[in-house]
Parts: sequence; C-alpha cells; structure tokens
Amino acid sequence: MAIAKAQSGILEEAVASFEAALAVLEDNELLETDLGARVLQNLSVAQAQMGDEEAAARSEAEAKQILEEIQERESGRDATGKSPLALLCEMF
Repeated sequence: MAIAKAQSGILEEAVASFEAALAVLEDNELLETDLGARVLQNLSVAQAQMGDEEAAARSEAEAKQILEEIQERESGRDATGKSPLALLCEMF
C-alpha cells in the first residue's frame, strides 16, 4: 500500500512537471515544436499510468498533430500534400 501511494505521488509530480514545462513552452511560443510534442508524449504516458486514459489520449493526439505539422513543413508540401513543384506544374 505504501509503495502504491509513493508511486501515485511520483506520477502526480511528473504530470505537474510536464504541465509546467508545457506552460513554459507555450509562453515562449515553443509548444508546436519537436520538444513540445515530446513533452506531450511524456505527459500522456504519465496520465495513462495514473489511469486517466481520456487525458492521455488527448495529450497523445496533440503531440501527433504537432509532429505531423512539423513533418509537413519540413517536406515542403502544402495542406493538399503536393510539393511546390507539383503545384507549379498544375498551373501550366
């Protein structure tokens, strides 16, 4: 019983720490970065271990969305999934 309480306390501290880190990232306009996504993924794991599956799913979905947006920007594709060259070719 004491071990379970200790683990619960550690998880609560972890969730609070991840939430504080997210607030700092958001304040500095860094939430939608690879680091922000990784913090959200870690928050999701801690939330799931605490039994809060709904919050964990939300955190994981937000992390996935951020990572997809980063990948989209880095690939040079627009929202349609087409490269700049493909869009240019369509114009002619």
